[in-house]
Amino acid sequence: MVVEEGKPTILTGIERFASILEQDFDITISDHVSPPRSGTSQHRFAVESFTADGETIESIAINADALATLGQCHRNPTDVPVYGGGVVDAPVGDGQYHCSWDGPDEDEEIGTVDKYGRIVVGYEFDWRSTVTGPKKDQACVRVHHLRFKGGIQNEFVRDDSVTDLESTEI
Repeated sequence: MVVEEGKPTILTGIERFASILEQDFDITISDHVSPPRSGTSQHRFAVESFTADGETIESIAINADALATLGQCHRNPTDVPVYGGGVVDAPVGDGQYHCSWDGPDEDEEIGTVDKYGRIVVGYEFDWRSTVTGPKKDQACVRVHHLRFKGGIQNEFVRDDSVTDLESTEI
């Protein structure tokens, strides 16, 4: 499959997306159709046809942002810098914090389909904003999921769930 894309994280995301479809959904991508025009962020793929909700699907789409996330998130939980405890830089400034994550729950392992029909595709340490203010002050691990959304677009969309972590300034 030839892909014209200048962003390495999106290229890596496309490779991972193809692998996830093949391994976890038994869907084979036969061709990639680049975004049709400048400013379009959706990538479309021709696939060997499959059936979803009684409808035959011959192409699927995924947003470039979701592909970029796939391209940079960790597939192995032990690669997350706070797995088992680690030091991370503060979201702003020169400070450092110690955080610890024990790894995913059993229902959050790569390839697992959750009760919402989403498949777990990766993990990422992040700082997020809490409801008390706009600054990023809560350490967390994001668990990234893909969910198939049928209809006109027949697309995969990215969802996240978040596990908040205790953080101690060093």
